[in-house]
Amino acid sequence: MERLKSTLSRFPKARILDVGTGVGNFIPLLAETAGDFTSILGIDQSENAVAAARRNFPDDPRIRFERMEAAAMTFPDAAFDVVALSNTLHHLQDPVPVFRAMERVLAPQGILLINEMVSDGLDDRQVSHRELHHFAAAVDTVLGIHHEETYTRVRIAEVLARISTLAVVDAWDGVFPEGPEPSAEEVEQTAATVDRLLARIKDENVRESLRERGETVKAYVRAHGFAGVTQRFTVLSRRP
Repeated sequence: MERLKSTLSRFPKARILDVGTGVGNFIPLLAETAGDFTSILGIDQSENAVAAARRNFPDDPRIRFERMEAAAMTFPDAAFDVVALSNTLHHLQDPVPVFRAMERVLAPQGILLINEMVSDGLDDRQVSHRELHHFAAAVDTVLGIHHEETYTRVRIAEVLARISTLAVVDAWDGVFPEGPEPSAEEVEQTAATVDRLLARIKDENVRESLRERGETVKAYVRAHGFAGVTQRFTVLSRRP
């Protein structure tokens, strides 16, 4: 991730905020590429997610987590050099207030770092990840949880241009080392994600309405294997 390292190297002793951090999945990459950062603070509206994130990062006092609504942050203006949002854009029902809050707490020369999984230009194994994720979005939707399907690269750019007052200054596809071919057991465990998702739906009729789609996803995973989808990084900063 040399391009991300180069981007973050502009901010020695960086103060970093990770919005919608969940269990902290984006934190290791931020910590690895930010060098000698001062602090990384992850916020999420879910107390359970924040508790899990704290358990995941017990040893570095520079990494902390707080429960906080993204659109109602209590931080002072210009408190962070880097404000990150990873794989959260397609979960936001009303992203504008969130982006205004992120822009408010961003230092004048700071950057917004948006990381978002993409739905286009994927190989056969990556399509498995996309279809599982889109199935999860369908389950969330029937449960009343806002969760859109993931965006194409063009759609990500369009959404950011519409909702942010900052300018896009860079964008690229993240390149991660390709892992080993998954074993048959690992593929089957991945396919079983469909059943775990369906089990969240208590209404039997609603659950059965999604079962055929779920079986199609499982068949695809078993036929093609599984790999993580491509991640799109976008950097925004204040207009000159």
